[in-house]
Amino acid sequence: MNRFHITRYKIYDKRVKKNFKVLVMSDLHYNFFTKSKSLDNILRKVKEVNPDYIFFPGDFLDFQDVFYNKERLLIMRLWLKQLVSVAPLFICLGNHEYYSLNCTNNNFLNDYINELNKINGVYFLNNDSFSDDNINITGLNLSREYYSITKDNIRLYCEDKRVLLSELKVLNTNIDKNKINILLEHSPIYLSDKDVLPRLKDYDYHICGHMHNGCVLPGMYELWNSDRGIVSPDKKLFPKNARSMLKEKGNKLLVSGPLVVFSKHNLFFRILNSLYPKYINVIEFTNDSKYDTKFIQYNRKYEK
Repeated sequence: MNRFHITRYKIYDKRVKKNFKVLVMSDLHYNFFTKSKSLDNILRKVKEVNPDYIFFPGDFLDFQDVFYNKERLLIMRLWLKQLVSVAPLFICLGNHEYYSLNCTNNNFLNDYINELNKINGVYFLNNDSFSDDNINITGLNLSREYYSITKDNIRLYCEDKRVLLSELKVLNTNIDKNKINILLEHSPIYLSDKDVLPRLKDYDYHICGHMHNGCVLPGMYELWNSDRGIVSPDKKLFPKNARSMLKEKGNKLLVSGPLVVFSKHNLFFRILNSLYPKYINVIEFTNDSKYDTKFIQYNRKYEK
């Protein structure tokens, strides 16, 4: 399916000097099976939206091995250069950047971050911030330990709140009350937690991915008016914050749907992926006071 599911928001903020637009996309899971045609379609849609900023909260790669394949790296590099010809890209880590099939290179994260930072217009935010006249963007990169625990010498997938609370202490929080402050983080699982929220209260918006809309089917997605999904990445049923939207003034959490729903590589899951659209969010920040209302104006639709 070459369709896109686009959610467009219009948000009033008196701090906005000149209207600007943010495009959010997540979970590309770039791998050996990613087709150039699919990348071209995403690029075409980004050009149509014509944002001022592009946010990518993690899982750009599906596993580390693809990065060390020369052909795949070249395609990735060229695509990113085309992408930032439209708008600067701000990116942080996901959990899949820690996965590997056969790769044993302990320098992967340094190699990956250095490669991204070589591209003019790509900003890898490694627990630090970028600021300009409009916004202040901070990227939170959680460790491998956050995404897995060891039990009986077996490493299991499980997000650990204790690790999150510990690692938030090293986050270079650079809040500027005169600008819109945005936190990019891959996982939203604990972003409603009573112990975590106070640490992040100064951010205006928390922008995440990771949850893949809880694997909710198209059609059902619109009918089921809830932030819950069917299953989470750690295989929990009916998880919260699987598809949170910005519906009311004061809402902070936006959980972007994925560009690729299933990251499994067999034929069955590739066919299943073809049933789903690619999800993109577009936020226009405006100083037009007619949008200063309790409920945020938004619309959702499928586009080619």
